[in-house]
Amino acid sequence: MYGTELWANTDEFKVKIVDQQMTPSLRYSLSGLLLFATTVVLAIGWGASSYRWRREQDELMRRLGNLPATPNEYQVPTLPITIAMSEVGDFQSGHTWYLSVNSSGDAVVEIRKPGESVKQPYQATTQQVTSLRELLIAEKFFDFDDDYGDKVPDGSTQTLTIAVGDYEKTVRVHFLMNWVNQFGNRGPLLEAARALRVWLAARNWFQHADAVDTRSYDQRILNAIGP
Repeated sequence: MYGTELWANTDEFKVKIVDQQMTPSLRYSLSGLLLFATTVVLAIGWGASSYRWRREQDELMRRLGNLPATPNEYQVPTLPITIAMSEVGDFQSGHTWYLSVNSSGDAVVEIRKPGESVKQPYQATTQQVTSLRELLIAEKFFDFDDDYGDKVPDGSTQTLTIAVGDYEKTVRVHFLMNWVNQFGNRGPLLEAARALRVWLAARNWFQHADAVDTRSYDQRILNAIGP
């Protein structure tokens, strides 16, 4: 800072006027900071507008039927993924359970016991999620039918919902043993087996003593079909 002193004389008093100015370096620093802040604000605004524009375009393309109904092999490995699955029924051993996994891998499994609900949090590993993404592509999960198997009075339903970005698919697997006798290793049962492989990959992420565990039954179905 520097100043220039000026004295103004009047009949009653003298007034000292100090003219102070910013140094050039400080003035330029503030100007640069202002320019940087303006650039950041504009970039954020542009990013938000661009995101809204892409979402609006996607929605328009969906309505026009131009957006693919399923994600491609480049989107499945990269877009955020969330998972919800459950196994519901009347079981001689074990209880109904529900599992949810968010896009950060934070997971909670809830066991529904008579008059009681037990929750167990855990963390899905990066390797588990990566392997599941690869399996979704290999088995063409988003092309599956919605339901496989027969609904029987004493059976259970395994439900798996996977969302990749804005794409979501739910698959329900019911009693499959009748399909083994009816189809053998052909057609519908082969596709049901692919759905079971995805199901088992996610089911293997957690263990809980009170959760019903039908993986041995699922494996018998896969063994009956063969490699």
